[in-house]
Amino acid sequence: YYIGRLNKFVRHYGKSLFAELGYSTWDEFGILATVDEKKQCTKKEVILENLIEISTGMDMIRRMINNEWLEEKINVHDRRQKLLFITKKGKKLLY
Repeated sequence: YYIGRLNKFVRHYGKSLFAELGYSTWDEFGILATVDEKKQCTKKEVILENLIEISTGMDMIRRMINNEWLEEKINVHDRRQKLLFITKKGKKLLY
């Protein structure tokens, strides 16, 4: 019960706070923080780390790439994968 109430509290008050900062959802903050911490990672790693559904996570990451908060580059060791990196614009938003 208390965990559920705490979750509702965070979602309710966090939503307006993150909207003021420029995020569409508070999950975008988690994605940026994860990519910044890991320095480079795959989309799947970020989604699993943040406990987001794959289709929703892919949409968020795509939107963040279009907003120039993240960029993706082909992994030189495994050309089938693309790695995510945080941009200067993304770091400014995160910090």
